[in-house]
Amino acid sequence: MKMFLKIWIAASVVILGILVFNSVTKAALEAENRVKVVSLNGGPKIMKAGSGEWAGLETDASLDSGDRIKTAKSETVEIAFAQDLKNMIRIEGDSDLTIAKISPYQIELLNGEVMAHIKKLPAKSTFEIKTPAGVCGARGTGWLTGFDGIRMTVRVFEDKVFLRGIEKSGELMTKELIINQRRQTALERFERPSPSRIERIAPQDMQRWNGWRDTVRERAKEEKAKETKDARDVKRPIDREPVGGARSKNNGSKFYRLDQKERTKSAERAVDRIIEKRESKDLRKTESRPSSGDSVSRVDDTGQ
Repeated sequence: MKMFLKIWIAASVVILGILVFNSVTKAALEAENRVKVVSLNGGPKIMKAGSGEWAGLETDASLDSGDRIKTAKSETVEIAFAQDLKNMIRIEGDSDLTIAKISPYQIELLNGEVMAHIKKLPAKSTFEIKTPAGVCGARGTGWLTGFDGIRMTVRVFEDKVFLRGIEKSGELMTKELIINQRRQTALERFERPSPSRIERIAPQDMQRWNGWRDTVRERAKEEKAKETKDARDVKRPIDREPVGGARSKNNGSKFYRLDQKERTKSAERAVDRIIEKRESKDLRKTESRPSSGDSVSRVDDTGQ
């Protein structure tokens, strides 16, 4: 009986640990994959998927597949596609786009310009920006995509980007063009991408990119520092005596915990107390219950 209870309690602890781990893992994945508005300038609008109505967009708003965003002249929106701000886009003024997919990531740009800073994607995945003229994307780079209703523009600031045209049928063209860093190209609807149209990026466009890239990296550092601070706050010392008298130090901050050996002993003592309490209760029940011999004796006494 004692051994059975120990096994049952140990199994319960393991199952509880698995449930807690799965819950924490799910929450972490949701936070990691969350798409949110990091900053905005002006009064950009959003039409949530399926709503059919425009509303004001706010900082820290969560975005889902199918959400559509519009900006007026001089308005901008910055969106993060990862918790650590490694994957960012900047929607420029007079733009209209839809968050087509979140896994894998795909943006549909109907009009305007979008700058993308992509540095951390899951293995074998890409970040794509689609226009009516073509699709461009990469696994990790920095580039700008523009569309004015007729022509698609692609400027690659870092690494390289692939570009594919779209047939009249709506199907993607099989051949793709690779555009290297500090190069740009243009593509009209139903046109095949051509190496002959690749040009060098203008210095002012590179300066514009460098300014935004530095802002993104600085913001990512601030977010990392905030996460580190929050993690330290969780480990603050608690205002009570240490359990079992065991304490440890971490980076000079005192917080109390039982070491592994002491925790094991404590758990064993708890199991023993549960078993002893149950055995004591069973013993009291046995002692209070009359035996068959006692019943006969009482009957005999009554008959005398």
